[in-house]
Amino acid sequence: MNRYIVWLWMCSAMLLHSEVTHLWADEAFLEKNITIIDIRTPTEWEDKGVVYGSHLLTFFEENGEFNVSDFKVKLENIVEKEQPFALLCRVGKRSRIVADFLSKTFHYHVINLKGGIMHLIYKGYHTKSYKKTPKKLKLD
Repeated sequence: MNRYIVWLWMCSAMLLHSEVTHLWADEAFLEKNITIIDIRTPTEWEDKGVVYGSHLLTFFEENGEFNVSDFKVKLENIVEKEQPFALLCRVGKRSRIVADFLSKTFHYHVINLKGGIMHLIYKGYHTKSYKKTPKKLKLD
């Protein structure tokens, strides 16, 4: 019985310190003063464009790999721990996974933009074009 009470207390404490909100990606949301982190890949940014003012921070690489510690360091340079922010991907699947992970593991207040960039485009949003800058050649 005591283990059950401790388990319930731990679960409720986790829920109090973490939060994920799931909202449809639309222009009304974009007009709010909330930081948007676009976790798509550079190839996706080139293909569909980006949301003006969003921060481009890939979570999953093209091959599906990810580096949580690297992502977290870069994220901390963009948002404060207590500051709510939104995640955007192509259709909302990856952003949902990452939002849940960041919320449960690091207790961030995350907004998952359902439907992703594709929903925004479908609703008539015009993205800003993205051109990948070539890496500088290292000359010996």
